[in-house]
Amino acid sequence: MPKKKTKDIQVVNGNVNPNILLIAPHGVKGDDDNAGRLAVAIQKKLDCHAIINEAFKKPEKDDKDQYGEADIEGRLADLNFIPHAQAHPTFIESITSKITDPGNTHVFWIHGIDDINLAKEAQKRSYGDAKCLVGYGQGNGNGQSMNADKAKQFVNLLTDNDLSTKATHAQSKDYRGVSETNMTQYFKITGGNLAGVQSVQLEFAKEGVRVSKHIAETAVKVARAISDLLKCETVGISEDKPDDDLVKEATDKVIEFVTANHKNSIAVGRYLIEKFYDNNFQYARKGKKVKGKSLNKMLEDLQDKPDTPSKSWFYNTINLAVDSEEFKDDPEYKKLNLSQKIYLTYLNKNEKQRMAKLGLIKEIAKDGMAIKDLSARIAEIKAKPQQEWPSTEEIVAMDDGAKKKEKWRAEQRKKTLEKAIQELRAKLAEQESELSKCQEVITAVEGPVEEAPMKKAA
Repeated sequence: MPKKKTKDIQVVNGNVNPNILLIAPHGVKGDDDNAGRLAVAIQKKLDCHAIINEAFKKPEKDDKDQYGEADIEGRLADLNFIPHAQAHPTFIESITSKITDPGNTHVFWIHGIDDINLAKEAQKRSYGDAKCLVGYGQGNGNGQSMNADKAKQFVNLLTDNDLSTKATHAQSKDYRGVSETNMTQYFKITGGNLAGVQSVQLEFAKEGVRVSKHIAETAVKVARAISDLLKCETVGISEDKPDDDLVKEATDKVIEFVTANHKNSIAVGRYLIEKFYDNNFQYARKGKKVKGKSLNKMLEDLQDKPDTPSKSWFYNTINLAVDSEEFKDDPEYKKLNLSQKIYLTYLNKNEKQRMAKLGLIKEIAKDGMAIKDLSARIAEIKAKPQQEWPSTEEIVAMDDGAKKKEKWRAEQRKKTLEKAIQELRAKLAEQESELSKCQEVITAVEGPVEEAPMKKAA
């Protein structure tokens, strides 16, 4: 049998911020739990490069607190330890290949500190309630891997973004990123062009920070801090409050659009997507507002102005712009009228609906379709399908956990159906009663049928 391919490091390419590199060297469960997942979550908010290790576990140290050689085949290596990182066939090259402008490149090493160790450090070094420690080679050792003023600014920005952070104490034994064998120092030690790279080590607490339910929230905080530090863009981060300047700018522009040509709805939609959805048509399709608070405020303000369309009109423009972008090269879509296009935007929820939309576009372009009929077809497509249930044989073969789950699902569905049937019966009884009344009215109006008088016998 062929040998099963073994998991290796993950390399993620970024486009928006290619001069930012996130590296999680200890992402294996049991080392820095969820550090890899946190790095991935931050990467999505910055669209930068990232290198994640969730394959190589840190080996045990000897009684002198020293590592032996890395065991690459056995998946034992500390990829934050330069000799081990160099032993990996692609790890170092994966890092350096991403650095095309060293003087403007910043590398953030994503680590996790055990909460017990953090509590000890906090008590010893007066870190207070810190949930993150920042190491940049401070104190005695190999020297600073990041400019001290920039590192201190980053500490403040993380704290400002509701992630309590401290710079690691200059006399702390660990977490400073100061050792000449620590990868935080790699660029400075290597020298040459790489000496210009700014590198910093981040030690994140677990509770409230690195556990699964908090990862997305933490990623947003870190991404915002990095964005503020480097004056770079973020991707898909929703705003905390309305941007008054944006609201005013967008309000004036939308009024200009509407006044000039009320029918130019697609142009309005494109503008709204650019300003409030990061110009991301997929976000707009999914209803993922990046600047939702500002959009809502703008729409509310517009309702107080005379001769402006309703909120639903503006959302129609967004949906129309999404479809217009998707079908911009489709000659059949161009044959549809505006009302037909608006109704078709209701079929954006899932891939099944979108495939049905393609069929309707072809049908309408060929034979036409009244809005009444199109509305009925769309309602039919969107109707929920009947739930599928396992057969008796399938249930018998299930384990106890699966059987319990199916029983619970069936009980919940039974309650829903019984309630729906009860409501339908009540409605049917009302309608039957009303039907009887209708018949009474009809009978009363028509009156009893009179019999013809009988002729007398001669």
